[in-house]
Amino acid sequence: EKNKRWRWIGLLSSILMALLTVSRTAIVCLPLVLILVFFLTNIYRLSIQIFSSMICFISGIFSSFILDTVTYSQDIFISSRMSSSRVRKTLERIALERFKDAPVWGHGLLQPGFKGTADMLVGSHHTWIGLLFVKGLVGFFAFLIPMICSVTYLLIKGQNNSTAKVGLSFLLILIVFSFAENQEALAYLYWSALIIMGVAFKEEKSAISSASDVLENVV
Repeated sequence: EKNKRWRWIGLLSSILMALLTVSRTAIVCLPLVLILVFFLTNIYRLSIQIFSSMICFISGIFSSFILDTVTYSQDIFISSRMSSSRVRKTLERIALERFKDAPVWGHGLLQPGFKGTADMLVGSHHTWIGLLFVKGLVGFFAFLIPMICSVTYLLIKGQNNSTAKVGLSFLLILIVFSFAENQEALAYLYWSALIIMGVAFKEEKSAISSASDVLENVV
């Protein structure tokens, strides 16, 4: 959006939606994706490389404190909606156990749950485990391989292309949400981001070659 007023309205509205829905995954995505996209699309800059090395050095010194903080934060994250976390864990455990019965092609369909899963369908609350359960290893790798290729392509192109940077942001969000939701059922929400990804893939290929040259110089 070129109009700065509408751009800020859109940004603030998106943040408010994430906060008001009390979606734990969405709240985690807000700072995480912003930081990741900034570092990944500026990694060739000397200042960012120096800053990253300093963070790694300091993190090593305070590793015990950082691990304790992460563990404590994880406990708060789970306990904030304990019943939901318990249902998700149960669904994941059942799906992984039943995946062994049909590891190659999967079971083909979601299966009914029971009272212990709050009547939620088995294979519905985790993209990766759901793929293993419903579509087996074939479906799992059919989703994983394009995801890796897309992230790699947009990461290189995003070094000097704003549209690719937006596409990369969406893919990182999608990856984070894939560990909490079934993306196949949520495509109606993020279809516009898929269009942006298509635009990023179609834009001039010179952006890829120039970005690759920059990365080669850095290496």
